[in-house]
Amino acid sequence: YIPDVTELPEEFTLEFDVIAQGLTKKTSSHSYLGIMVGDNNTFDKPKNFGMLEYSFCQFIDRGIVVENNVNGKREIRNEVRADIRNIVLQQHHVSVAVSKQRFRMWINEQKLVDVPRLLPADVKMNGIKFSLKGINTETESIYLSNFKIAEGGVDLRRKLISEGKVSTNGILFD
Repeated sequence: YIPDVTELPEEFTLEFDVIAQGLTKKTSSHSYLGIMVGDNNTFDKPKNFGMLEYSFCQFIDRGIVVENNVNGKREIRNEVRADIRNIVLQQHHVSVAVSKQRFRMWINEQKLVDVPRLLPADVKMNGIKFSLKGINTETESIYLSNFKIAEGGVDLRRKLISEGKVSTNGILFD
């Protein structure tokens, strides 16, 4: 699935809800939902991208795969250990924050991925893509809803703290 977004700012957030049905101990160890940010918004594989894939497998902990390509060449492919088997059985909320090269992801407000330089430097990202693989569509279903994409930018809380308008832990910083 490719959301109809024509241009992405350097900093943005993406949020959505996920419901999985029919997952069992027989759900494939290769069942993943992929979230990709790339330099195109077509079905062609981008030359430059950062992505993560999180697993719906129930019989083993598959974690989260993090990968990128820079000028068509893979520079990063790694697995983040996170046992999310029970989380994906329930409706869950996914949040992604992109800040230039930095790529972060939370599920139900728990940060699971934070890679400072996943996206290529000085490359305009123009699309978001979702992919699903390894799901038996006769017995298993994955539903995505409540998409929100918003421009990021200044961390409002830090800005208010620096302006002396908000305190942290009872201490007002000047």
